[in-house]
Amino acid sequence: FEDNLFFLIGYKIPNKESYETHWDLIKIHKNRLPIATKFIPKENRISIKEKNEIFCKTDKIIWGNTVNSNYERFFGRGKLSENLTDKKILIIGCGALGSSLAEILVRGGCKYIALDDFDKVASGNLCRAKYDLLNLNSSKIESLKNNLINISPFVSIFNIPFKLNYYSDMNEWLNKSIDFVFDCSTDTEVTYSLDKSEFKGRIFSLSITNNAKELICVNGNDITRKTNHFYEFLGNEEPSFFEGTGCGYPTFEANFNDISSLLNLAIMNINFQIDNSTFSDNFIIKQNFENGFKNLKIQGYQEFFESTKSKYLYISNDILLKIKQELFNHYPNEFGGVFVGFKRNELIVIEDILIPDDFENGKTIFVRRPGTLNERLELIFNETKGKIIYIGEWHSHPNGPQNPSSTDINAIQEIADTKKIGNSNPILMIVKITEKIFEPVIYIYDEKNLLRYE
Repeated sequence: FEDNLFFLIGYKIPNKESYETHWDLIKIHKNRLPIATKFIPKENRISIKEKNEIFCKTDKIIWGNTVNSNYERFFGRGKLSENLTDKKILIIGCGALGSSLAEILVRGGCKYIALDDFDKVASGNLCRAKYDLLNLNSSKIESLKNNLINISPFVSIFNIPFKLNYYSDMNEWLNKSIDFVFDCSTDTEVTYSLDKSEFKGRIFSLSITNNAKELICVNGNDITRKTNHFYEFLGNEEPSFFEGTGCGYPTFEANFNDISSLLNLAIMNINFQIDNSTFSDNFIIKQNFENGFKNLKIQGYQEFFESTKSKYLYISNDILLKIKQELFNHYPNEFGGVFVGFKRNELIVIEDILIPDDFENGKTIFVRRPGTLNERLELIFNETKGKIIYIGEWHSHPNGPQNPSSTDINAIQEIADTKKIGNSNPILMIVKITEKIFEPVIYIYDEKNLLRYE
């Protein structure tokens, strides 16, 4: 470089709005300047003072390659929502999930990212995390930071080399410096600290079950409880892989492709929610196998809480949609069916609905007869080894309130008292439905009372 001079030549070119300046680069050797002089004989001079003529040489111009790489051009081929890229993001845990998430966000145009992890890169990390052999035994966050700034010149990275919950001013720092938290730590100590914090932004807690069968995304409040509820429902199998001699704890098993597939779909939906400011509290992405192919199925879950007995209930948006479609098909007559799902202690997760094949209904009446329901319930029970059981009933009140009638109360009490059914606390959903309205209310029968979930 010392022997050369570099010149930038700027000129205006049109863009979508008006004009922008484009710059071309020229390299010139100091000893071979393109400008020269030639002596002018006296008889050819126009003036007495004009002794030399200045002219440009005809040497070949050495042009450099220049590209307009401002932010808009750099990410012109595709970026995430500005509601995400312009915000300050904290990623907690930079392992298999966190490191890949960081790269997705940086390649998507995010500008401000804080990385929180206290661990070093081990050889076992390389098969599924965004590190390489040169990073071995180095700090995860320092290695990841270097990788990320080599992707985008527009990202600012801030590293936190210890557990965030050890930070005495965590609440103040979070609210001052962070808009979105992505927790990828799978550490209940971290989620508990986030639950206790008064963070005013949005938290997304991401975790993967063993063998990457499911990805769980919980956001909002009470992350620890909700995450535990979903793991209890999914029944995450214990990992069995020990990384080496003397390793006292097994690590979860999952390959890079399966993790990335789940994570990419999760970020696609989180980006959509952020872009539209329509947040779904929780969702689960599951590996699914049908027609000889594997695919991914995503389910958003709504949460309901009964305060008297502290009972929690989750039901997927897909199931609510199925109920809505069935009820509209039978409107203006009443119609209903059966819930099946997972139940343990104070937790209920609705897994599916069963449609009766023998019933009587009218505008103010719905009678569900057994038909083949008992056989189907028994089949589900056996196939899931008792995990999925009969949970309760659902039916509509066309053009009427969601309050249970005396017939509803007597029917649900009879179900609770029938030992053969084996559910002393059945669920009852009553749906107010009109041509335009679908408003479900859920109750649980407990000690001769119907308690309402909110």
